[in-house]
Amino acid sequence: SAHIPGARHLPYSSLRGPLSNPGQLLPIAVLEARLGQVGLRVQDALVIVHEGVTTSDFGAAARVYWTLKSLGFNSISILNGGFRGYTKDGFELESGPVHAEVSSLTLEFNKTWYASTAVVKHIVEEDHSYRLLDARLPAFFEGASWHDAAGRPGALPSADVFSFEQFFDANTPLLKDSDEIAALVEKHGLNTPKIISYCNTGHWAATNWFVLSEVAQVRDVRLYAESMV
Repeated sequence: SAHIPGARHLPYSSLRGPLSNPGQLLPIAVLEARLGQVGLRVQDALVIVHEGVTTSDFGAAARVYWTLKSLGFNSISILNGGFRGYTKDGFELESGPVHAEVSSLTLEFNKTWYASTAVVKHIVEEDHSYRLLDARLPAFFEGASWHDAAGRPGALPSADVFSFEQFFDANTPLLKDSDEIAALVEKHGLNTPKIISYCNTGHWAATNWFVLSEVAQVRDVRLYAESMV
């Protein structure tokens, strides 16, 4: 019914894989077309706006952030609190379509922040140089629950669990401030480099990746985008 004035509409689902494997990376040509259709350019300063109703909503913004950063966009922010926080604070809204001039993009995927299934398999079976960090709720980690598209329950061998929800204020979808995050990261020993964040489909794990890599500035944190599914 409304949006932040001038915002471009780029649904989260348009940057995700199929229902059978939602975390799957899309072909570069598809991403170029969809990002270009809303007029994005790599030199733009971008603010990603999510729903802001639940803590899980932030994962959508974090996954979009990770995708854009990996494609070469280098000035990206997430609106903490999302659209709901913006409206609760009484800021201006508008409705109707927003017409953007289509941009022509030539993108390349940077694998610096990505761990593939083959890499994760190698770490599980042989390497052990990276710490595998499960971002899911405890029931998923313990095997009591699993994603509809997952073949079976369980967790990656040797993984630790740190639920993404711990990075949010109690009973709100607001990310904790940087000082609180730094204290939490130190308390749980998450301030060491070489971490691979995963979950069911690379959604909750994107929050852990964002907080550790971009807020806490932990070196060499990667996202296993496809994750358990």
